[in-house]
Amino acid sequence: MAYIKHNVIDLVALPFSSILRTLRAVKAVKIAKIAKVSKLFRVGSVTGRMISKCRKFFDTNGFKYVCGLCLAVVLIASIAMVYIEKMNFGDALWWSFVTATTVGYGDLSPATPGGRIVASILMLTGIGLIGSLTSSITGYFMNKEDENDGLSNDKIMMVKTLYETLNEQERDEFLKSIDK
Repeated sequence: MAYIKHNVIDLVALPFSSILRTLRAVKAVKIAKIAKVSKLFRVGSVTGRMISKCRKFFDTNGFKYVCGLCLAVVLIASIAMVYIEKMNFGDALWWSFVTATTVGYGDLSPATPGGRIVASILMLTGIGLIGSLTSSITGYFMNKEDENDGLSNDKIMMVKTLYETLNEQERDEFLKSIDK
């Protein structure tokens, strides 16, 4: 009984404490949902930026056309090797890809003069692809530096916003200082 007399406030607050804990759990669930949704948006924006950068890279120096041409040459060479070397299509595709990438494992190799001509064309195509890839990587990063040298749209908007806050006398002084 003495405990109850001395701790009345604690005893009255006890049911409210349980209710507040429940509300805290509900609040934690809401925060988790918001974090999950915002994470989805961040992932989406990161993915969008990554896709945009990949497109820009493949547009550099016409690299997407070189890749398309190499793919076509690999497929045509595979079909040619099926008829020239009497390989099955899977082996011919593997051989064409390995030859075009200049890896050349040696597990499959042409034995006829026609197969060797196809192999030579594939090797030159692969070397051209690697050179084009190197050029595109260099061009992509060099263009990035050039873009950073100029004014960004953010800077222009900031100057425009600040200019609009000036009164007539300040605008006149600003324009005079630019003309000097």
